[in-house]
Amino acid sequence: MPNDKNYFYIPQIKKRNQKATLFKATTLLAIIFSISFLIFFLVDIVRAGYPAFTQTYIQMDVAINEEVVENPYSALKGKNLKIASRAWLRDLPNMIKENPSWMNTTQTLWVLANSEVDQYVKGKESRTHERERAYVDELRAEGKVERKFNTIFMTTGDSKIPENSGIYASIVGTVLTIIVTMVIAFPIGVMTAIYLEEFAPDNRWTQVVEVNINNLAAIPSILFGLLGLAIFINFFWGA
Repeated sequence: MPNDKNYFYIPQIKKRNQKATLFKATTLLAIIFSISFLIFFLVDIVRAGYPAFTQTYIQMDVAINEEVVENPYSALKGKNLKIASRAWLRDLPNMIKENPSWMNTTQTLWVLANSEVDQYVKGKESRTHERERAYVDELRAEGKVERKFNTIFMTTGDSKIPENSGIYASIVGTVLTIIVTMVIAFPIGVMTAIYLEEFAPDNRWTQVVEVNINNLAAIPSILFGLLGLAIFINFFWGA
């Protein structure tokens, strides 16, 4: 049947189909492009961040005596003291209490390296002195330098000493925030929604509330967090 005799024929249908095909291809290309960037960023994050899950330890001979219990920094001398972690030395008296048989002996222990030495061993930018680097290379050639799983990163909180800092406090804070939100905000939010939908009169006040609720739902929560942070900082800083 000729098109002019077909009452269901739409002359613009061919152009519409072409535009629809083009729009579908553009949308698919945008999705592929976005997923590719997401994968790229995730791979880059993992590549840059995975070294944090290991830490450098150096095998050293540590003389244990009463002086070390009082002043743990006296346990190491010279170059060993410069490349060792202050956090490990501060914890040494606790290790001695847990192992009283160490007293008045020389123990061969794996000592946590400081953050600069750790970065150097991992091939990252480091501020270690050339003499310290040469000494670390010498120890590495003797098999006295190892990278072990970073348990400190998982079991400690904030610290002024980089190699002794971790995410434990952040994890606990996140879990507590979720619990408080579930216990307080979730019931209040559900009850408020039920009241506004089923019982509240349709007046200007409820309309304003509903508009603000929709705005809150449409804006990412991180923006409100930054706004609240700025307000609280300025308020308390001024106080």
